[in-house]
Amino acid sequence: MVRVAIIDYGAGNIFSLKNSLGRAGAEVDVAPSPGAGHAGLLLPGVGSFDPAMSRLEGFAEAAGDVVTASSDYGVPVPAVVEQGAYFGTQFHPEKSGEAGQAMLRNFLGVCRR
Repeated sequence: MVRVAIIDYGAGNIFSLKNSLGRAGAEVDVAPSPGAGHAGLLLPGVGSFDPAMSRLEGFAEAAGDVVTASSDYGVPVPAVVEQGAYFGTQFHPEKSGEAGQAMLRNFLGVCRR
């Protein structure tokens, strides 16, 4: 079983993501920041956009060159980040039926390597 962490930044929609990862075969921890011992880290989708933006303000600037695509919501919001073997993007596999579960299983498979 692969161990992953969902980062709880105070505004994310954690419940459905945690359940979906568990169904896909992961051991899931919820933590306020990344820690050791996790094969994968997930930053959950926003449960409430405004509070999330205030908590993540400055992320794009701090992340620097790793932001490879962004969306404009009145301020630039990172949509894709990449650095070495790390890649992050916005998607909703927990609400996408069997196709979403396949995406989560593939993610966990990459984490196991």
